[in-house]
Amino acid sequence: MLAEIEGILLPKVPWGEFSYDTILDCYESAIIMLERDDAGRLYLVWWNEADQDMEQFVGIPLTKTRLGAILSDAISPLNAMENPEDGYLLVVDIDLETGAAVRVVKTTAAALPQGTLPHRDATLKMPMPVSL
Repeated sequence: MLAEIEGILLPKVPWGEFSYDTILDCYESAIIMLERDDAGRLYLVWWNEADQDMEQFVGIPLTKTRLGAILSDAISPLNAMENPEDGYLLVVDIDLETGAAVRVVKTTAAALPQGTLPHRDATLKMPMPVSL
């Protein structure tokens, strides 16, 4: 069973259907990706955990400038999660059978269980996607 994260329950995922804008890293399936809402707002999204029925993702709303800082290693993934531009993260539980978001929580890094946040020394150094 996935950890139930405390925060404000939202009626839906802000970016609409859970479809990938750009996959930044993958292993069997996407683990780090970019999502975009209807207004063009970017979300950096990490795969967090899964059980037999659901998988959980953590997303950070961000600007293209902030994304560039994260991808160039000027800001670590941990710092980005602990200090999001808008002051919150999104935790999204996805039903593996239907692909639908069944729970969306607006929260902070402090509400996430130990082991969920990236290691302090982890980096996400990679080129900025050309499609942005």
